[in-house]
Amino acid sequence: ETIALHGREGLRLAQVWPLLPGTAGAGAAAASARAFVWRQLRSHPELRFVEDAAAQGGDGAAGAAGGRTLSASELAPLEHGAAAALRALATERSQCWAIGADAEMLFELVGVGPGEPAVPTNANRRIQSLLRTVAKAGGAGVTQSDMPKAVGFAPNYLHYPLKLLQAGGLITGTPVLFERADPSKFGGTTVTTNYRLTRLLPPPPPPAPPDVSPTLASSLMALLHAAPQGVVRISELQAHFGLRARSQRNAWGRVRDHLLRQKLVRA
Repeated sequence: ETIALHGREGLRLAQVWPLLPGTAGAGAAAASARAFVWRQLRSHPELRFVEDAAAQGGDGAAGAAGGRTLSASELAPLEHGAAAALRALATERSQCWAIGADAEMLFELVGVGPGEPAVPTNANRRIQSLLRTVAKAGGAGVTQSDMPKAVGFAPNYLHYPLKLLQAGGLITGTPVLFERADPSKFGGTTVTTNYRLTRLLPPPPPPAPPDVSPTLASSLMALLHAAPQGVVRISELQAHFGLRARSQRNAWGRVRDHLLRQKLVRA
């Protein structure tokens, strides 16, 4: 999944280890974990491994998918250390699954079908760049404040691609608190939007049970009806509902004023 989320560029094997728990570091346990994961990856049917163009002095991003693909017999004797410079690429099917889209949806949104080169239009390039950036961020997502720097184009070009990707159900934005770099100007905290792949969102919480508890006003009326002659000291009512503190006087006052206006009680 981590490799598939990096799309057509894929990842060098050395870049994979810091992204997986337990595989980074110089200890024996991490080395053993890397060896185990590598044995699973090199035989995975949804992955292929190519000679990384950047490691050979070429353009890694441009030439990654076009590098020579190693065969199963070439991969079998390689240990994870010797394979560190290889670039792992997921199949188009896995890439679609990782972002939560099928090939037809991907073509409609970004103008790219399986095996096809990117359509060289500015609009499609921006949509692809946004989708790739959000996908690479995984479950952490990317805030709208960080998005212009991450994708490399001005903030005024963000609205349309974000709108399309959200309408297609590929990404979802949620409000989050954001600490300003310079709190002296506008205050320290504001609200921004964090975008994540919809497929990676945590499951929604179970629906809350219906609130069948009586309201404060109805509980107060029940106490008055049960009291002798329907009379209770205000201080006793406040103590019963835990509203005697100075900070809770407003809550008590709103309930009292509501009942007085409705002529349900007399003070």
